[in-house]
Amino acid sequence: MLSMKGSDHGPSVLPEPDAKTRTGIEPVLMVAACPFPCRRGTPIRIERLAEAVARSGRPVHVVAYHYAGDGNVSLGASDPVYQLHRIPRVPGSWDPAPGPGLGKMAILNPLLLAKTVKVVRQHGIRLLHCHHYEGLLVGLAVRQLLPVSIVYDAHTLLGDELSYYGPEFSKGALTRFGTYLDRTLPKRANHVIPVTDDIFDKIAEHGGNGERMTIIGNGIEEEAIEAFSQGDVAPVPGRVVYAGNLAAYQGIDLLLEAFKLAAAECQEAQLVLVSPKPHGPVQEAADNLGIGDRVSFVDAEHADLPFELRSASVLVNPRVHCPGYPLKLLNYMAAGRPIVSFDSSGKNLRNGVDAVLVPDEDIPGFAKGIAGLLSNPDRADDLGGTARQRAFRDYSWNAIAMRVHHAYEQALSDVRGAEVPAVS
Repeated sequence: MLSMKGSDHGPSVLPEPDAKTRTGIEPVLMVAACPFPCRRGTPIRIERLAEAVARSGRPVHVVAYHYAGDGNVSLGASDPVYQLHRIPRVPGSWDPAPGPGLGKMAILNPLLLAKTVKVVRQHGIRLLHCHHYEGLLVGLAVRQLLPVSIVYDAHTLLGDELSYYGPEFSKGALTRFGTYLDRTLPKRANHVIPVTDDIFDKIAEHGGNGERMTIIGNGIEEEAIEAFSQGDVAPVPGRVVYAGNLAAYQGIDLLLEAFKLAAAECQEAQLVLVSPKPHGPVQEAADNLGIGDRVSFVDAEHADLPFELRSASVLVNPRVHCPGYPLKLLNYMAAGRPIVSFDSSGKNLRNGVDAVLVPDEDIPGFAKGIAGLLSNPDRADDLGGTARQRAFRDYSWNAIAMRVHHAYEQALSDVRGAEVPAVS
């Protein structure tokens, strides 16, 4: 339960806030325990929230790892609308792929904690927006030292996510450990932003206070709306496109098996994966299934994503067991092409209205959805057109920023007066 008691160490004194904050709008520091920027779900959400919140009038700082998603080390400044602070450069090659790692836990995250403390002190920050559990753990540690309030951005549930990492024999233990963290950590934040109803319900079930949670999904920025609206791009017959990383949780193995079945029905079918490198393991899996000549890759770091999506005849989302919101779905919807998705990850999609939804892990059903749309372009156009209208009408980062401000103000009420919020 949250209380307003001071910590055992007592509140620390912060310097005078930045001049920009004297307008009455408290600055926020977003804690990003990841490469940044990076063209995948979590870093994109952080980047878009930082842009939207900053443009709506609140000073925004971001603290992140020392490298970006293309693997390049960058110690430079930031987007003009927010200020980026990186941890010190760490020698070696660092993988931009998602997931836990010993180097992240032992080296990068302690450096992130130190950097966060430094930025909080330098800029008089009282509000941390922490993303994922690593960011939340950093925030909770900072709160023991300084009078900050924590907004936790719950992109997913760790009990589900950890089941995709590590050797097979350890997955049960990892899942149990993740579920334990799901029960104990989120409710320690001053306010929680679950990205979906599923995550809200699970955190509430574990004792989270519903009055201290605000469901805020992902949005599509104005630049993307413009990019997806420019010019006429005709769909290429038979072109099936997946856009996203190739981590195990994305269900790429299910996609390949389903595409093999669909390709047997549609001779012109070609699967294109717009994904970060390396592509070799997935190409090898396709070769083993006998469809290697019908699977190709586009490097996501250099892709023209609107063109790749708009030129598809079908867009696919093969992820299952997904409490979070796959950011790719908003891009898919904005592209105006029909979507085939498994049920649990098809957030906000409506079967037969703007997508084809298939029961989780139903590979023949997924294949049937692909083949059916490839053989019926008129139905494909109808589904894609409805999805596009909804994307442009209902989702924008500017609207989402207003809801984020509301969550911030609720959290800040805990630290006005410089008391350190504690958990009892």
